[in-house]
Amino acid sequence: MQNREVWAVPGNITSRNSFGTNYLIKGAGAKLVQQWQDIATELPPDIAARLLPPPTKVKPEEPGVLTQMLLTPHDLTPQERAVWELLSAEEAAHIDALAEASKLSIPELTGALLALEIRELIRQLPGKCFVRKL
Repeated sequence: MQNREVWAVPGNITSRNSFGTNYLIKGAGAKLVQQWQDIATELPPDIAARLLPPPTKVKPEEPGVLTQMLLTPHDLTPQERAVWELLSAEEAAHIDALAEASKLSIPELTGALLALEIRELIRQLPGKCFVRKL
């Protein structure tokens, strides 16, 4: 790859326009970019440290209610908390299932999902499915 760093944003696998970037990711040694943090981690350590949040001190392998309390943000609105408690990092939840389980109106639900996503607490997967971010 001509001794250069190459990053590529993946595209739809069925689109002709995505062939080049997907090819670079698959076999030509490009680094996958899914979010801005992927590029920031490749910067020199002193610059990356200023851009990226500090690592968390909570050990995720500790089971129990105390760990869940420590991992739950304390400043969530009631709607955000209702959605947060329905999500996990291991299994995606579809927006329809969240609407039914949370009993929130669609505007309340989408507002809560957007707020959680902006705060980088959750992420949206294809098909309107959501998971907690690790």
